[in-house]
Amino acid sequence: MSRDCSAGRSSVFWADESYTIGQAQLDGAVAAEYFHRAAKFRRADYFLMKLNPLCWVAAGLLAGSTMLLAKPLIVNDGKKLTKLASIENTLNEGGAEIDLTVVMRRGNWSAGYLELAQAGKYTNPALCAAWHSDRYHPGTGVYTVTAEVQSIGAEDVYDGVPGVIGWLDSESGVGISFALNYYDGFQVGTVSFQADDPDANRTLDGLFNLDGSPAQSNTASAWSEKGSYDVSKFMRMQLAFSAPTEEDKAALEGVTARLTATAFKSSTKPIEGTREIVLLTNLPVPEGSRHRFGYFGYWDSIWDEGSKIGYFKNLKFEGDLYNYSPTIEPVDDLTINENGTGEVLVIIDDVESSSSKLEVSAESSNPVLVPVESIEIDPSGSKRTVTIT
Repeated sequence: MSRDCSAGRSSVFWADESYTIGQAQLDGAVAAEYFHRAAKFRRADYFLMKLNPLCWVAAGLLAGSTMLLAKPLIVNDGKKLTKLASIENTLNEGGAEIDLTVVMRRGNWSAGYLELAQAGKYTNPALCAAWHSDRYHPGTGVYTVTAEVQSIGAEDVYDGVPGVIGWLDSESGVGISFALNYYDGFQVGTVSFQADDPDANRTLDGLFNLDGSPAQSNTASAWSEKGSYDVSKFMRMQLAFSAPTEEDKAALEGVTARLTATAFKSSTKPIEGTREIVLLTNLPVPEGSRHRFGYFGYWDSIWDEGSKIGYFKNLKFEGDLYNYSPTIEPVDDLTINENGTGEVLVIIDDVESSSSKLEVSAESSNPVLVPVESIEIDPSGSKRTVTIT
């Protein structure tokens, strides 16, 4: 990738392919690197490099496979749909439509929450759908997802089933949901969006009681009573995944996580008359960026063609995030003669981090000619300069 340089000789800037940051090497001796955000709505960052033919310098950004959050992350506040992707059942014989939209006040500004609704003929199975984070993904199998949810109905008729989903594999379409069925209570279940059999769409497959026995559809297992709460207000639904204990491993061979589902009427107070649903799962941890979480819901009536299912806001995540490796775009070769200068614009892209939070490092291929201590990097800011003397 690089060529040794010495005084009186020309050098070539070799950059004919894309490299992952942390491995990218940039030929040249004197470099002024400017980091700044691209135009609004773009995630790319830029290097502007001025080069002299002395030696090559390697510059990179440090990135790990996971990123630890200091506090819960608000993934979606309910005022917009940005960075949410959707998935719904493959089976939809009735051609029903389900959609999540921003609720507007007087048609001018957001009311601060989203509305999930179905229109069209009733389908078998019920048309399940999830709006999951397209930007933030769990980095491990230990995390908590919460959202504020409100059922929609009138006169004790609430056929919508709103909730949250986690452990969702975007490739297989299998995830674990925690939702409120107004008539039966809070329920944990396995959702298979890509199932071609109606009976395999919503099941308890891969869910077990703490003694290792298969989970059941009752309030002693995967369900909880709905308790007493004000249906006109938002509740907080929380689905937490933790590492299995030694007892869990002894009870269930191949266990991958313990999950705890809780419904709160305030930030810390559970809804009266409910219980924590605690189960084990042996479903595999979704790999890398395939691991998703988000809002979940479906319309569950055989009499009506569909209507409003629920309101949603404040989708939050707590745990380690999957960290995509930053990337560097290809750069054309550049030849610089002795005592000449050249400029190279290098575009750097990163999903999770803004330019002000990227960690920059640089090294020299010829520390005698260009000592490492001669490389200075601005410590912070959205626009940073690397100067090599």
